[in-house]
Amino acid sequence: MVRCRYPATPQDRMNAIMRYVCDQQIHVVMEFASRLDERVLERAMRVLLDREPALGWRWVESPRPHWHIRENLDSLPLFMLVLSSSVYDELDVFLTAPTDPRADPLVQVRLFRGVVDLLCLKINHVVCDCFGAKEVAYELADIYSVLLLGENAGDIDIEIRDRSMKAIWRGYTWTQRWELRRRAIRAMRRQDRAPTVWCFPFSSRESEGRRMLIKRFDPMRSDRISKFGKSQGTTVNDVFLTAFVGSLFEIIRPTEGIRVPVQVSYDLRMLSGNDVAKVANLGGALFPSFSRQLGEDDEGFLHSVHESMTYLKDNDDAAVSIPLIEMVYGLLPYGMSRKKVVDDFDATVKRRSLPPLFSNVGILDVDRLSFAGSSPEHSFLTIPIGFPPLIMVGLSCYRGCFTLTLGFCSYGVERKDIERLFDIMDERLPK
Repeated sequence: MVRCRYPATPQDRMNAIMRYVCDQQIHVVMEFASRLDERVLERAMRVLLDREPALGWRWVESPRPHWHIRENLDSLPLFMLVLSSSVYDELDVFLTAPTDPRADPLVQVRLFRGVVDLLCLKINHVVCDCFGAKEVAYELADIYSVLLLGENAGDIDIEIRDRSMKAIWRGYTWTQRWELRRRAIRAMRRQDRAPTVWCFPFSSRESEGRRMLIKRFDPMRSDRISKFGKSQGTTVNDVFLTAFVGSLFEIIRPTEGIRVPVQVSYDLRMLSGNDVAKVANLGGALFPSFSRQLGEDDEGFLHSVHESMTYLKDNDDAAVSIPLIEMVYGLLPYGMSRKKVVDDFDATVKRRSLPPLFSNVGILDVDRLSFAGSSPEHSFLTIPIGFPPLIMVGLSCYRGCFTLTLGFCSYGVERKDIERLFDIMDERLPK
């Protein structure tokens, strides 16, 4: 008997519910100086679904949500070539176009052809996270390279690997798991509520008019930022997070001295030496809190950020995400989980105390993005677009160059406020 459905992991369920607060689209963008072969690329996309079967599934929303295996993979609109004299304008439309995991393909590719070839891979976050999206891009490059040489794409591994967090969880002893569960329960009960305004300015919660702001730092500026972090005994993540929070302080101006939380994404794969599934949702989060102090210099604030992040990592706070997600999205009925998320989000918006999110998705590997020897001149990754007033900033790096991205909804948030956020970050970052 052929299997036609697979269970959704708690993380899948969570990311499906989170479509209430963001568009759940991840993109890997690659700019090539040379031409790609569009016919080979189209074939590579179809082989990709055989290599990674989860990308060919369809989300089924029900009291017991699950994944349904599609029977019509050959007819899915996976690839399109778009000829244009303004490829980045076309890209912006694609980056902000919504998709529905219940009907649309979970992965799509557009090749925008103009003076350059601009390749964009769109993946629905309901099936995998940003780390998974990078792995899918690498897999596509590998398949394309093999097919272009006229070779067979190789044996197809149709084994469906465990996409849950069990492989990570197995790295902890029974005592450690018990303690992490206790900490998760305390975190659910605590629900920090900053007694001050901590919410990006917004006029409505309308999620239309979606736009993507992209800021790329040149190699020299990126190198100075990296060297500055090292000279201070901190990380690049600390440097950008400091600039992000400092910019929000200037725009929102929370009450001085009161600590406010920020959500920082964390790849839970880093907690495990076990081999885990590539196309999966295995992300967690850290929740450092900071306070605005008048007169505090940038370097002093940077060290405060570094100390806070180091403490959370050393205390294994990211691992608390595992039992927390399991309890809220695995043990509770799906409808109850959704109601909790909706009610909690609405309540935080009403209080105007909604933690912004910063996500460092890491480095895009030049060698693994080689399409038959042709690697992109530029590349970056975008994270989902937050619905007002949620602000989500993504950071990626390629060929030593940093890129910041921020998606927003212009019907609910002013573009000038978003641009001001990036401008202040630029001013606060090392020149």
